[in-house]
Amino acid sequence: MSNCPFQSILCPIDFSDCSAEALKDAARLAALGSVKLVVLHATHVDVPAYMTEGTAAEIQRQLAAARRDAAERLNEWASPHIPANVSTEVIIDERPAVEAIHAVAAKLPAPWIVMGTHGRTGLQRLLLGSVTERTLRESHVPVVTIPPADAS
Repeated sequence: MSNCPFQSILCPIDFSDCSAEALKDAARLAALGSVKLVVLHATHVDVPAYMTEGTAAEIQRQLAAARRDAAERLNEWASPHIPANVSTEVIIDERPAVEAIHAVAAKLPAPWIVMGTHGRTGLQRLLLGSVTERTLRESHVPVVTIPPADAS
């Protein structure tokens, strides 16, 4: 597709139903444009400064194991939603979600970000924050948001 406005698709995943719907749409777009689909999961954990060196090292060891497990789980979780003909890369990133999304997008050729939104509003959104909203606000590339299936 020579006039395709994107050369790659980035789809951040949090393992929710909203993410699954976004991944399906991202895979369809990637197939239409014959472009690479990058599936991203951010696994940020802060180690408190008051921990001893030994405790911090043990937590880092456990986090490394968790990242390996996350990559396996992400591959298993994502594969039913992605057609076999779509070139896919899975990335586990240790930064906070929004930071990870922008950093990965900055390395991709002409990306679009396709991500789900939980559809939270009001106090719930204020208390829980919104990765999608921050991504939209801070992004330097197009962001396509996919609302929850029950949002009409």
